[in-house]
Amino acid sequence: VPGILLNVLLIYLVKRCSRSELGTFRYLLIIFAGYDIILIVLNLIFDPKYIVLPGIFSSVLDFPLGAPMLTLIHGTSFMISYAILIMHILYRYWVIHEVVACHSVLSPEDSVGTLMIREEFRGKFGRDISAGWVVVEYWKNGGWNLASIAAAATVDAAGLFIVVAVVSLASMTYHRISISYGLSTSTKAAQMRLLLTVCVQTVIPIVCVAIPYFCNTTLPIFSVTLPFVSESTAICMSLFSSCDPLAVILLMKPYRTGLKSLVTLRKKSSMVVPISPRSTEA
Repeated sequence: VPGILLNVLLIYLVKRCSRSELGTFRYLLIIFAGYDIILIVLNLIFDPKYIVLPGIFSSVLDFPLGAPMLTLIHGTSFMISYAILIMHILYRYWVIHEVVACHSVLSPEDSVGTLMIREEFRGKFGRDISAGWVVVEYWKNGGWNLASIAAAATVDAAGLFIVVAVVSLASMTYHRISISYGLSTSTKAAQMRLLLTVCVQTVIPIVCVAIPYFCNTTLPIFSVTLPFVSESTAICMSLFSSCDPLAVILLMKPYRTGLKSLVTLRKKSSMVVPISPRSTEA
């Protein structure tokens, strides 16, 4: 609920308080906020769970109509923001490719790894989910499962490429703004604020989504499991949709000012005291 309210507030502030120098970036902010609301609602409905064992990664939706493909689509849906913000065509390809690559290496429902994961789930939650399991085994039949490892490496390489691209583009943009003598001081300051906002909007999903996914999907290859990370992954994904609008509101002065005026107006209206006839006579 706080995440939905923050995103609705951001949409209101963008439409009400945006300055002309923001240009079309204001529409991107509205798209982000609207999409974050959808993510929050889907997360509440699907209630994802993540369980990791040495050599095995798994996720499932605590949802009556679950299916492996639905679980995969839900996981990758948190990365669509990158497609909007960074690499519009290239990264959209990687998002779709990730779903197909992961689906091709899933373990069947009767595999040893799937049975182990379901037993672990029963031990933690005291119940069972029969459908919708996404289980990837990196060690199978006494040897490495190279197809699963290759799929994980492909996803990691795509994520690393995006991070490098973001850092490179941010550095070049900062340099270009710094040496642009034709820009006024106020325009430079506005462009720097926009750049900072975009960078923070990129860091938030890296911390809340990419790092937990890396810990859950890649570290088990080396028999390293971090239970506290897998158990808090769903919470981190929810925080992503809440922190994103909060960061924009706090970093961009027009929206900070707009929020302050809203709070001040509310306080003033609550402090209005009706004048009684007796005080008028005095």
